[in-house]
Amino acid sequence: MVDSSIDQLLECILPCELRRLGLFSHASIDEFLAVLADAGDNYPIRFVAIDGTHEAAPGKSGAVVIREFQRHARISKRLTCRPEHIVTLPATVKCLIYVDDMLGTGKQFNSFAKHYSLEKQSQDRKQFYCPLIAHQDGVGKVEMQNPWLMVRPVELLDQRHSFLRAADVNKTLWAVDQKNAVNDVIQHLQALCSLKYIPGQTKFSLNLLLGFEHATPNNTLPIMWARSSSWHPLLIR
Repeated sequence: MVDSSIDQLLECILPCELRRLGLFSHASIDEFLAVLADAGDNYPIRFVAIDGTHEAAPGKSGAVVIREFQRHARISKRLTCRPEHIVTLPATVKCLIYVDDMLGTGKQFNSFAKHYSLEKQSQDRKQFYCPLIAHQDGVGKVEMQNPWLMVRPVELLDQRHSFLRAADVNKTLWAVDQKNAVNDVIQHLQALCSLKYIPGQTKFSLNLLLGFEHATPNNTLPIMWARSSSWHPLLIR
């Protein structure tokens, strides 16, 4: 899934956006991909990982994803940049592409953008945020706080992807089976988490059931990834 998302980004989404901005000078997608694998320091694009190293509990998913860009798509290492080195990039770089696996609530990117003063880069460079998956709520918050940024996720989720969503016809019923009451499902989940000494919710939780091979986003229900003396997680965090 990660590799196919990277392909979609590099072969469809980015070429369209770069053409619109006059930054796509290639005769074909194949030529574009070939150049990304062998470009020099003056090439106008850089890929930047959202790695969370500025936070007290840093995440590493962005760094994992950008390594997959290098492995799967053969992106030249010269076209990747650590966020703290953005200010040292040559003037020939006209576009920054921030990559990550998941844009959930938007809190991490907003913190990232503020910490590295990314708005200043918008004076001379176009900036894209291209997570592999994004939640509509988080996209709205990121766009509102960073109007200079273009958010272009590969796949977009919304409230319909919540495990605890209500049915469309009867809002008191759980959408998954349309028989149990939503409140009963929530109470059952909370009771189970309390019994097993794991959190029922986190400040980032969007009640998703989403996991990657390399990690599980904290937007996923904690019952899927939390660990305690009496609870073994299904997914790795």
